[in-house]
Amino acid sequence: MKGKTLLKMAAIGAFLYGVYLMQQDATLTDKTGEAEAQRELFRKQLEEDIRKAEEAMAGIPNPMKLLSMEEFSEKSGKALNYAEIEKMDPLYYMINKAEGEKPLFGIKLTDSDGIEYDFRFVRGRGEEDISGMCYKWSTETSYPEKKPNCKVFLSDSGQGICLWKDRSKRYSLSAGREASLVKLVWMKDVLLKTEDPV
Repeated sequence: MKGKTLLKMAAIGAFLYGVYLMQQDATLTDKTGEAEAQRELFRKQLEEDIRKAEEAMAGIPNPMKLLSMEEFSEKSGKALNYAEIEKMDPLYYMINKAEGEKPLFGIKLTDSDGIEYDFRFVRGRGEEDISGMCYKWSTETSYPEKKPNCKVFLSDSGQGICLWKDRSKRYSLSAGREASLVKLVWMKDVLLKTEDPV
């Protein structure tokens, strides 16, 4: 899918660049009409290339599917603190991964301070970071006294993730701004119905 998306982007980029070149040529050759003819030929060729790229992309399923709370609970099989989650303008979703891999489940949330969080989990053991956050982490803090144990990673620019796992699933909770150890661990505990959030 990525290759086909790049094909379309390349075609559009080439079209815009070609129009620019034709416009530059126009100042030299408009008297003979050649610039207009060349521009039209180029336009038709690029339109055909774009059409072919769009046809190649047609029918590709969107890997992300939005779910209702009931669908999310049923499909994910995860007991969460839905009473609190529903107060944070939740957006429930599922991402179908490659064939043979388990789907990823997630909830986008907004707390009372307007900070957006993305909670994710997937069935299966492993060490892979499923947060989708690609930043340079300046601090890493283990939190072994909390159950389940977790690790919190923070960047100098305000992003952060909290990672943990249990016997059957891997989890991540991320924030794109104003992230902190306390906020991430507190939100994790709220989602998981922990009795004594930090």
